[in-house]
Amino acid sequence: MFHRKQIETESSGMTILEVIFSIVLLLILVTTAASMIRNGIDLKMAISDQAKATHKLTIAMQKLTDDLQHAFVLNRQRVELFYTSRMTKALFSLKTRGGSAELRFTTKSHRPLRANAKESDMNFVVYALERDKDSEFMSLYRGDSKVLPVNFENDIPMQLLAKHVKAFRVSAWDGSRWKDDWNSDKSEHRDLIPTMLKVELEIYETPADDDVVGAELNDLPAQFLQTIIYTPGSRGRKQAKQPSKRIKYE
Repeated sequence: MFHRKQIETESSGMTILEVIFSIVLLLILVTTAASMIRNGIDLKMAISDQAKATHKLTIAMQKLTDDLQHAFVLNRQRVELFYTSRMTKALFSLKTRGGSAELRFTTKSHRPLRANAKESDMNFVVYALERDKDSEFMSLYRGDSKVLPVNFENDIPMQLLAKHVKAFRVSAWDGSRWKDDWNSDKSEHRDLIPTMLKVELEIYETPADDDVVGAELNDLPAQFLQTIIYTPGSRGRKQAKQPSKRIKYE
């Protein structure tokens, strides 16, 4: 009788092997759940970084498009068409070297801060890439003079437009090909604005920190945006090279 009760008592408990199996199964479930949570967090952060980069691209491109579509130069050969004084000067200058472009041009995109303010819509705008002081990244800056300066080569106050910029390229269409240089003060393009401009902007998806150096920059994910902007200010002006009207067969 005693022997039978002892056997029933021993069989009603868990063996060491069953306990080990239970612990292993629990660890597998916890590890799987933690991995799924971590993957979800990583995916959310990646989507957030992509959204930030897309937002930067959109804001910068919209501002640049607005300025370029209001760009203007004056025809110094026909002073009677001036809607300002003869002392007024205007400029459209483009320099692109590699992945870095600099734009300096007069535009009519200025918006006064106060309604009915006695301010002109004409201003001088500069777009340029500058390296950050504390990292290897470049940032896109926009300068706005509010009024037309006497000397367009002078520095004007610059404001940050987009951080972590990988490349900013601008090309001007001269009627036959894309050019990296344009200057309305020079003989080739004197008093002319390109009929359209190709703008390419590439921005890194925001990294975890700015301690990235050298070749590591090439391994970072980036988003790219390209657009072609037509300039109404070039309408009615005879370009240096007119597009061919004949069909070319190749």
